[in-house]
Amino acid sequence: ATPHHGSPFMDWCRDNIGVGEINQTFEEAAKVVDSFDTPAYSNLTTDYCVNYFNKSTPNNPSVAYYSYGTSTNVPIWSPLYFPYQIIKEKEGPNDGLVSVKSAQNVTNIWEL
Repeated sequence: ATPHHGSPFMDWCRDNIGVGEINQTFEEAAKVVDSFDTPAYSNLTTDYCVNYFNKSTPNNPSVAYYSYGTSTNVPIWSPLYFPYQIIKEKEGPNDGLVSVKSAQNVTNIWEL
């Protein structure tokens, strides 16, 4: 699924470890974050998707759009367990990266 409305997990990463932030306050934290960070991650936050991207890219009425999303119970040993819990707390059912709510972008929606 695509996070049409952003991902609460990316919000958490931005707010707690600075992922997607251009300016870093602490040099040591910056080194850790920079090892796997790219400014593109900020484009996956709920704020960016809802307030910027979606507003600047409206759906074309002559195009049929369809959304697919899925949810599962991620086991505690999975690498997706932590993001799954954060997204579940904020938006409910999810697949460990994208909530069903965020995957919904149109009226034609299928949940797998």
